[in-house]
Amino acid sequence: METLRISEIYKMLHSEKTINLTPAFQRNAVWGAKDERELIDSIFRKYPVPEIMVHPRTPDSGMTTILDVVDGKQRINAVVSFIQHIHTNSTKPFKIKIDEEICDLHDLSEEDEKKILAAPNLGFEELPPKLKEFFLGSKFRVFELEGEDFNLTSLFKIFERINKTGKKLTPTEIRNAMFSGFPFMKIAKQLSEKKKLGLFLETNGVISLGQKQRMGDIGLILELLVLIKDGIQDKKKTLDAVIKGERSDKFVKKAAKDLISIINRISKIFPSLKETRFNKHSDFYSLVSALKDLEVQGYSLADDSRYKDAEWMLRELGSKVDELRDDARIGKPLPGKNKSLEGYFLATQHSTDTKDFRLKRMNYIKEIIGPIFGKNDRVRIFSEEQRRILWHSAAEKKCIKCNKNLSWEDLTIDHKQAWSRQGETKLHNAQIMCRSCNSSKGKRRA
Repeated sequence: METLRISEIYKMLHSEKTINLTPAFQRNAVWGAKDERELIDSIFRKYPVPEIMVHPRTPDSGMTTILDVVDGKQRINAVVSFIQHIHTNSTKPFKIKIDEEICDLHDLSEEDEKKILAAPNLGFEELPPKLKEFFLGSKFRVFELEGEDFNLTSLFKIFERINKTGKKLTPTEIRNAMFSGFPFMKIAKQLSEKKKLGLFLETNGVISLGQKQRMGDIGLILELLVLIKDGIQDKKKTLDAVIKGERSDKFVKKAAKDLISIINRISKIFPSLKETRFNKHSDFYSLVSALKDLEVQGYSLADDSRYKDAEWMLRELGSKVDELRDDARIGKPLPGKNKSLEGYFLATQHSTDTKDFRLKRMNYIKEIIGPIFGKNDRVRIFSEEQRRILWHSAAEKKCIKCNKNLSWEDLTIDHKQAWSRQGETKLHNAQIMCRSCNSSKGKRRA
């Protein structure tokens, strides 16, 4: 296979499904509308267009050869989007300007030329048949990377070197190519596709559309997953080592569950996160790390009656940091009144991804909101001794909720004031309950 017509590429991509634009190492669509228009314009001007590089692969089913695109994804997206009349990364109609030079190159009839030049811009379906036929028949040279020497590792190296010019790969695009099969990366990509999480990050300005196109959302989620399970990392020095370390799928799925839980808490603390500085990556990371650390230390984060106070304290912190930043812009020195606050401010100014500065920001957030929540009893489960004492001391052995008679086998011990709301695991805070009532109570609380 030396060349492919655009019509063949379109058919292989959409009907036959034999072109794969998203092999594991590949990045997202990154070209903007201007980039796409320039390629289409080049095709109509008969300029040489760079070749497409593919790796032929036979799936396990052994049916049809699949072409994994190593280089040329953005060009293929552009020609397909022009045919479909809409840009890849936009809802805008895909139209281009056809000028006199293009008309002369294609020897168009006077009538067609007159219509074309009178129109400001034209989509594929609005072109005269001669130009449509030329476009669909235009060929891309194709270079095939065949043979056993081209495994996933070597394909990534080729992909990386090709993309060191032009729109350079972002750190996350490189990590995606290097670690696509590792559990942390797989789960990060899955979470990025969850509508609720993606909507929260986008509507609150934590991730912009441009960052999402360059895998910024996956990069942030990846960092947060590592934070949840392995603690604060130095982004430049240790993150990659942790990602490629041996981790089971079960281990990383637990990290995903814990991360979703913490982000749900943040959405309750901050109904309008976008109005605060905590939608900035460095501050958002610090907030997640502080809440996770407080949870590990036994603080009662499930007590949502405290969220309003926490929101107020965090807004105050954000406002004070913004004031210090505003003063710094006009050359005012730090007042020296609150060393912890000023330490937080300094840790947001430069080298924000280092472990040292991340720890400073986390510790200051913990310092201001930890006392609001308070700690849970370190012991959550009532002991067998407490169970026997309650059973033998009960005047009536009936469920406190449904009032049915209890047997020893059906007996459970429940906290009067929920453990998650700092209820103690002590006899004065205990009541007897049947298993079904206790179970249903736990589900409602969750």
